[in-house]
Amino acid sequence: MHFGTRQEFDYFQCAECDCLQIVGIPADLSGYYPKDYYSTVPIDEKKYTGLRGLPRLFFFKASLYQDSPLRQLISKIRANKHAASISGLGITPRTRVLDVGCGNGGLFAYPLKQIGFESVAGCDPFLDRPMEYSNGLHLYQNTLAEVPIEPKWDVITFHHSFEHVPNPSATLHAVHRLLGDNGTCVIRIPTSSSFAWDHYGVNWVQLDAPRHLFLHSVESLRRVAQSAGFEVKSVRYDSDEFQFWGSENYLNGIPLKDQKKRGTNTRLAWLILRWRLKFRSIKLNRQCRGDQAVFVLKKKG
Repeated sequence: MHFGTRQEFDYFQCAECDCLQIVGIPADLSGYYPKDYYSTVPIDEKKYTGLRGLPRLFFFKASLYQDSPLRQLISKIRANKHAASISGLGITPRTRVLDVGCGNGGLFAYPLKQIGFESVAGCDPFLDRPMEYSNGLHLYQNTLAEVPIEPKWDVITFHHSFEHVPNPSATLHAVHRLLGDNGTCVIRIPTSSSFAWDHYGVNWVQLDAPRHLFLHSVESLRRVAQSAGFEVKSVRYDSDEFQFWGSENYLNGIPLKDQKKRGTNTRLAWLILRWRLKFRSIKLNRQCRGDQAVFVLKKKG
């Protein structure tokens, strides 16, 4: 339903841990990542430089360094979820950060490099080619298994990419090898431990068949993390109103590529509806029932 092909794929849910999994992984997944897919097109660097880039970097930095009442307030009003996911981990510009499934880098790796981080890199097997930006950021067209073991990384992140990997256990074992002592892995994913999956079922917008191969529950991610030598230090829900309007449109047979967020609503009616859905999402997050979560895993040694 993302691209409107309406192909059907079978999934099953584990009776023990509630992990939602595709029955058969397509032999070639590249066909489900078209050449014009937004995350594989190089970014316009002008959006992150000069006066034009100041607001974007301002909110990114406020969400990353929530070290003052003002920054905490700003991050609540307009949080950058990518930056907020690593806030509070003792991150400094010297922290070595690898983003897995980085896409074009525009949402996380590039702004992180732009605000002064010295050692930031990304890897993504679905890139057409390696990318290099003027600020020194390198994005590699490879899998995590192809990343050199040395030097070690301090933080490895998966921003809505972990659900795309065909073997979560092997992936986390590779992360464990690449992290230094006391290293941290941050995983942002859609989760089956949610109201949206229970309510919408196959019309849940985050199911995203067949690209989402494993949609973990809190329990299933805890199990796979422990098996790879990690401890789950925290789980924080960060879902938003997309879980509602995206799923409702799927329920009505509207692919994501054809969705108009407002539908037939006037702009004012849409804004009112959006805020209602946003507050509903906040409530679900507080109840640990949102459809997206941030897992912080600590390497046990």
